[in-house]
Amino acid sequence: MTINQLRYFLAVCQYNSYTKAAGSLYVSQPTVFQSIKDLEKEAGAKLFIKKGNSIFPTKEGRLLRDEAEKAMNQLDHIREILHNGKLDRNYLRIGFTTFSGNEACPNICSQYHKKYPNVSIISQEATAAELLDKLRKEDIDIVIASSSAVWNNFPDDEVLGSFPLCDFRLDFCVSTDSELADKKSLTPQEIAEYPVVIMDDSWRNGRGVINAFRNAGVKPNVILRTSQMYTVEKFVYYGAAGGFLPRSVIRENPMLVSIPVEGNFLGTNAQVRFFWNKTAEMYPAIQNFIDTARELYPQK
Repeated sequence: MTINQLRYFLAVCQYNSYTKAAGSLYVSQPTVFQSIKDLEKEAGAKLFIKKGNSIFPTKEGRLLRDEAEKAMNQLDHIREILHNGKLDRNYLRIGFTTFSGNEACPNICSQYHKKYPNVSIISQEATAAELLDKLRKEDIDIVIASSSAVWNNFPDDEVLGSFPLCDFRLDFCVSTDSELADKKSLTPQEIAEYPVVIMDDSWRNGRGVINAFRNAGVKPNVILRTSQMYTVEKFVYYGAAGGFLPRSVIRENPMLVSIPVEGNFLGTNAQVRFFWNKTAEMYPAIQNFIDTARELYPQK
């Protein structure tokens, strides 16, 4: 028997529904259902019966519910003692990806610091796969990254919790002084005739742009491959080249102009997601950061 099993069990008791309980816990319905089945197997008794469209605890289920509530209340009391003492953490470890993570992470950190100025934020940039591996190992507390690269089976994950923040997309852009600045749209062929700076192959977005040109059957006039988004922005800013940058970066720089590329050149938008470790100790610093993110990016 685990703490998560008791949490799932009590949620089902509260909502009289596997689906609603799963929604409240941000896990899948099969995860909750299987957890209850495992609990019933360990208890040697049926814990719920179905009545109409709802499920209700049996006599054995009600007995377990009463004891589980006491246990969880005691656990909360122990945590409160720890959090009110010297053992409480006053720092937060955040990981984010350079492109998609930057769409939301600075905004959340800014608002969080205003609310909790005494909590230190320790941040790092890396690939989504590297960051999520660290999150599973509890080497960091929070990850903000694009879901398209690494997260294809949410929410069927026993360790990581996640929710969407916003969309992320690269746009082609040029300087306001460029001869292309007044164009309403461009074909991949027209862009290929213009000098461009593209992120190098160490970045998924750089590889994606090169593959998009290859799929369009054209060879771009690449004057530089770089590992720095700042370099792309500066080359575009001074009119030395065009480039592909996050839409938010272009929007915040009045000297850059975004020009749509005809056709589905770079595919669909990626989704920026917020990740945390559901099995790790939920310190107030972590929970407050999660709450701040939800307030800034409410789910539709």
